[in-house]
Amino acid sequence: MLVPITKSDIENSPVPATSASGILLFMDESCVKIIHASGRITGLAVTPDSIQLATVTSENTHTSTRIDYCFKQLLKLPHDIINKHPPPLSLILAKRLTAGEQLGGIPLNGYHKKRVVTTSNNDNILMVREYDTSAPENSADEEKYTLKKGRNEIDLDGFGRIVSFKFEKNDQAGHLYLYLT
Repeated sequence: MLVPITKSDIENSPVPATSASGILLFMDESCVKIIHASGRITGLAVTPDSIQLATVTSENTHTSTRIDYCFKQLLKLPHDIINKHPPPLSLILAKRLTAGEQLGGIPLNGYHKKRVVTTSNNDNILMVREYDTSAPENSADEEKYTLKKGRNEIDLDGFGRIVSFKFEKNDQAGHLYLYLT
């Protein structure tokens, strides 16, 4: 059974963590790192010997149904997971490309191979912004990539902090995928 934790438990925990969309992050003043990826995280407890997670594979649609088709899981992770290599991830960041919409905020710390793949019905410009949590909001480094119609693959191995993506033009049939290992 997972025990609810208080704000004091989190502040005094040796494992400052937060979760979003099934990704568990370790955050401190100098580092943001993905430490676990699974289904949607619905519960979190920190005990003296572990980090306990409750997860489900269903999407968070905010709609109740009579039958719950999903896989539920209770996980017990060791505290030293913070010091290990982050889990490999394949993420769909966009199923349609919207001009000016900021996508991501994905920490790349600890990943050795990082690439983004786009599919597009027209030529476009992809802006990759890199930043960290200690920098002022407007101080992000930005790289621009010219995308051709069809499939484009961009190597992100030169990036190591938090990245986000933005497109110059709309593409209703475009996709953005991120692969991290």
